Amino acid sequence: MSSKTQQQQVKADAIAALERLGGQLFKEEDYRQEGNMLVIPESMTLGESWRYLRSLEASYEEAVDFSRQFKFRPWDVALNAYAALREHFGSTRVTGTMGFFGPNPPQMIDVAVSPTETVQVPWGVFTTPFLPDVQFSFGAAMDAEYGQVGVIYASGPKKRAAAVQGVFELVERQLEATSIYRGKAFTAEENPRFVDIDLDPEKVVFAAGVQAEIEANIFAAIRYRDQLEGLGRKTKRAVLLHGDFGVGKSLTIGLTAQEAVANGWTAVIVRPGRDNITDAFRTARMYGPAVICVEDVDTIADASQEADQISHILELFDGVESKNQKVMVVLTTNHIEKLHKGMIRPGRLDAIIKIGTPDAAGVRKLIEVNVPAERLSKEIDWEVVGSAMDGFLPAFVAAAAGRAIDFFTVRVGGEVEQILLTTEDLVYAAASFREHLDLMNEASTGTTVPTLDAAMGAVIEANLDARVLAVKSE
Repeated sequence: MSSKTQQQQVKADAIAALERLGGQLFKEEDYRQEGNMLVIPESMTLGESWRYLRSLEASYEEAVDFSRQFKFRPWDVALNAYAALREHFGSTRVTGTMGFFGPNPPQMIDVAVSPTETVQVPWGVFTTPFLPDVQFSFGAAMDAEYGQVGVIYASGPKKRAAAVQGVFELVERQLEATSIYRGKAFTAEENPRFVDIDLDPEKVVFAAGVQAEIEANIFAAIRYRDQLEGLGRKTKRAVLLHGDFGVGKSLTIGLTAQEAVANGWTAVIVRPGRDNITDAFRTARMYGPAVICVEDVDTIADASQEADQISHILELFDGVESKNQKVMVVLTTNHIEKLHKGMIRPGRLDAIIKIGTPDAAGVRKLIEVNVPAERLSKEIDWEVVGSAMDGFLPAFVAAAAGRAIDFFTVRVGGEVEQILLTTEDLVYAAASFREHLDLMNEASTGTTVPTLDAAMGAVIEANLDARVLAVKSE
């Protein structure tokens, strides 16, 4: 068999597979093929059948429009549709269409697949070599429950109906298997952006009781969903984290997203003033099981907000429970006193966790993760150090540890190999930060709201000196 004949056979087999997948939806009931024979209705003469088959053949050449909506975001559909076509047809090349003034190249768009990676996929009208008489295009439509969803449009002869339906089925299967959003962390926009959740849990420290509440009320429902539901415990939860600025609420959101992704959940991040909470709930329903992380919820559920807005938000929360959706909600606020009372009634919020400053054990852990062990004296009185740093935010503890290193370095004339921090060094450094902390506590917060990225950046900056020292000590 020649190479050309082999290629033709491959093409025919591929299209036949699509038609089988599409179900041959447009096969006429009164005519059927049995082996090499065509069976026609008894009531028709041969001439009538011949004329009918000719008209039927002509109708199969008529242009028909097809479309299918998918319960996935548009860019997810475009990328996976392109991947499905490549997988089915082999090395698939998309081509443009012929316009009045000549050929139109296919439009290609960049689609993010991670916080740092993008791939190009076709958008607008294009064709494929194996179905050259069918024009495909990707688009979007609004769905009442899911918001913006992806749509594939196709236009071609009626005879390609089964093949086109086969393409739709291929895409549906591809999306279920390799959606770019399911099981990832991203923003609540209709065209989401991925969020970097590369955090070191060891460097996020709370008081012991707070850590236990976070583990039991948030992480357990993600890690052990099936086991808890088997015990009759619901995992569709709404948890509120509250406390002063800088105690670690945003970092807890980051850890929650990290925990979700590690366990196959989707994490939808709602940033204050930038994302729409309605879109977040729609996206979570689409890509569940999911956790919705809402920062500074008081900015959208303040008691002073319009009644209609508050009612809408409360309906979103109640809908999670009533529709049996696999969705958890984690909220943060610096101002719990501002929240509408309807938000915090029992049954709507399953747990309210106050995050305060680290206790003495937390202070010790923060210092130990920010200063190499060989630079800490084994004689340090951690209770004394904890008292000296009472009320310190985590960033202040890390910064005080760095400043203790600075003081000691000056005292030993730059001989860094001699550094061995003592109780006195850490207490002295803590005292040097006390006025700074008091001034910050007295200052107005204004209208600036810390974002997840900003909170992570503050911790990284506070740890920079200790990391540099760790490198020097190696």
